[in-house]
Amino acid sequence: MVVALGGITINSVSATTDAAMTTCNLTRNEASGYGRIDSVARAETATAETVAAWQESRVPGLIGWESPVRSVTAARQWTVCLYHGQFVTPTTPSADGSVAPPHDAIRLLVAESGEVILDFAGYDGRMGPETPGDWLRLSGE
Repeated sequence: MVVALGGITINSVSATTDAAMTTCNLTRNEASGYGRIDSVARAETATAETVAAWQESRVPGLIGWESPVRSVTAARQWTVCLYHGQFVTPTTPSADGSVAPPHDAIRLLVAESGEVILDFAGYDGRMGPETPGDWLRLSGE
């Protein structure tokens, strides 16, 4: 898939493949450092350029924020792994001082070199767009 979005040509997003799922299963130990993993819910591979643009689109108010994925050559592949389970990650108390329940979804980015980046932790169904492919579909491209 090749898409022009906001002046950027985004190339190569693949739906869940056996290779992406294998990568996410091999990264379970890294993810389990944040809590209990029940399943690999999604696994998708994309170029660094696509993953970076997807990350940056989710934080439009942070002017000047750049995805850490940008430090990797755009031709490099990253696998986006979404895990379901119960995770202990930093949370902010609500205005009334109550503490949110533990997150039940966590998303890690895995470079083909094996580097792993924690992308996001949150709640199932409230982490959209969950993958770069979802983002491209929602953008209407």
